[in-house]
Amino acid sequence: MKEPRESIGTEVEPQKINNLPLNQRNFFPLIGLQPGVNANSGSTTLNGRGGFEVNGAPGLANNILIDGVDTTFGESNSLGSAIGGTGSNINTMSVDAIDEFRTTSGVPSAQYGRASGGILTMTTKSGSNRFHGNLFEYIRNDAFDANTWNNKHVASVVPIPKLRYNDFGGNVGGPILHDKAFFFFNFEGDRQNSSQTTTGDTATAALIGSVSNPAIATELSLMPKPNSTTSNPLIGFYTGNRSITLNEKVYLGRLDWNVKSHHLMVRYNYNDQAHEIQQFRADDFQGFPLTSQNAAIEDVWTPSANLVNEFRLGLNRNILNRNTTGYSTDPTQSWVILTGFFSSDTTQSLLSFQSTTYGLVDNLTWLHGKHTLRFGTDDRLDPSRRTQFTSPRSTYASIADLQTDTPQSLAVSFGGPKHLISSQWAGYAEDSYRMTPQLTATYGARYDYFAPMSGGYNISGDDPFGTLPGCGGNTPRNRIQVPDRKPYRQS
Repeated sequence: MKEPRESIGTEVEPQKINNLPLNQRNFFPLIGLQPGVNANSGSTTLNGRGGFEVNGAPGLANNILIDGVDTTFGESNSLGSAIGGTGSNINTMSVDAIDEFRTTSGVPSAQYGRASGGILTMTTKSGSNRFHGNLFEYIRNDAFDANTWNNKHVASVVPIPKLRYNDFGGNVGGPILHDKAFFFFNFEGDRQNSSQTTTGDTATAALIGSVSNPAIATELSLMPKPNSTTSNPLIGFYTGNRSITLNEKVYLGRLDWNVKSHHLMVRYNYNDQAHEIQQFRADDFQGFPLTSQNAAIEDVWTPSANLVNEFRLGLNRNILNRNTTGYSTDPTQSWVILTGFFSSDTTQSLLSFQSTTYGLVDNLTWLHGKHTLRFGTDDRLDPSRRTQFTSPRSTYASIADLQTDTPQSLAVSFGGPKHLISSQWAGYAEDSYRMTPQLTATYGARYDYFAPMSGGYNISGDDPFGTLPGCGGNTPRNRIQVPDRKPYRQS
């Protein structure tokens, strides 16, 4: 039963996925082929996290699905890229494991909610009655690169940035039982050892010797030594290379089984990333170890020629442990910012984050005359855990203020563990009425309820409907939040 396409969108089939050029084999740029979609990973902070924008809506307004189950990061509606870094190359899964994907940019079907932006749905490949597979490896190396203009125009020439890039893997699929059971397995690995040229102002020996606070002098002495001068003898300029390493492994396995009127599917994919970036301060490295898991169990039941029911259970889990070595090794356990010139360190922080989404989806489609009726539910439970700590930092408005240790501001971050649970419940009904061969009317209704988060999050206790501290009895006026399950109204 082919789903009608009443909504505006672009579908990318396997032929396009295989034939269009993809830098570093990341399918994400293909999303930007559709008018109104901005998939430039560097355009905004969220896009740098693997998000995309549809018709000007922010990345948080998107809904992303693999085989009908959620695959967003948890903190943001983005794909599983290394948060805060340049992102993974392979992303959520290998491009060789994608059968097709579709981006919806107009008003979507009532089947899809949680999005005022776009809907990205991806379908994974399955096995067939014939064995098929492939092996590949892609290589890039700095032996084929030219040096940059900046690197060649400093007192001591900076060498060509290092690049060792290997992308390798393969897939295999085929029958287990002819016409009954099939398997598909995919693996892709990515090894990247490279460097990038970095430039910036840095402290000179004259500035370090002129500050009154020994701790500030110690902090400034850890910055890179200048290799070119500026008009200010207290401020130097540095040009150099900083290393980037990325080791990534992506696995996907899928089983399909036809049992009478049922088509059963089990799919699991696993992405393990170890991403490390050397900072402007050469002894500081920021790491982004990220593990992503996504699983789906599906039963497509066709009791008759005009009736189909899709039932799915989904699991989506992301575990991130972002860290900087400076947080634990910096002798002053802090860093300084000199406005208009430099920051002695990029950041000093620790972040541990785990998000899990359990999903239940059921869609019933009934063909009745000129009508295509759909009914269904889409429910999720989202427990998450987060711990974050950041070292203190001082900001100075001028060099004179830095020398006399007169900060303009001091920033102290209070971190700690948080455990939050949210739930989302949805139901919908929709009818596509084919009035004439050239005209189809689609109308429907959907109800979504987003329950408030429960857990200790700057409130006393873990009940989102509990009493405000010091406000007496548990009356609606004294509660932190009051449940509101009424549909949205605007007057």
